This record gives sequence, structure tokens and C-alpha cells, in this order.
Amino acid sequence: MRTAGGLAIGSLELYLSRSHEPSPSHVAVFVDNADAAHARYGAAGAEIVKELETQPWGTRGFTVRDPDGNLIDIAHPVDLHGANEQKTYGSEESPGPAV
Repeated sequence: MRTAGGLAIGSLELYLSRSHEPSPSHVAVFVDNADAAHARYGAAGAEIVKELETQPWGTRGFTVRDPDGNLIDIAHPVDLHGANEQKTYGSEESPGPAV
């Protein structure tokens, strides 16, 4: 059985879940440019476990594993209906995911 909950304050969202099985943490971080972050992490030798891709729900990102085994999703919102422009997270043009 898994217990989960979330909290949203403005453009900041935090979701937590509890599991009875030990597992690494999995968090998501929104950045201004996931493509640039992917290039920096790759150049630094980070373990990229999910390559950069645009999701149908409007984010573009990738996943890395830290030295302790935790997974970190790094993404930015994208306009799926426009000219593939990158939007700054938390701006008036792209306020971030709705809760």
C-alpha cells in the first residue's frame, strides 16, 4: 500500500509518497532550459537514465541518477501548440503545471 500527498504554493509543487519497500527517492526539478542542463550533466559524466524528450503533457526533460541512487527528473515546460518555443517556468506565459 502506498500513501501519497502533495502541496502547491504558487509555482512550487511538492509531492511525497510513503512506501513500505525501501527504494530511492524520485524528485522533479523545473529549470529554464532542460536541453542546456542535459548537455552540462552529460559533459560532467552524470548517469543519465532517461534521455531528453518532449512529453505529451507539455514538458521536455530527462532523468539522472545521483551517486546514492536517487532519480532526478529535470525538465522545462513547452508550448505543444505553438512554434516549439521554450517558456520560462513560473512566467505569466507559462505559469507551470496546474494543481
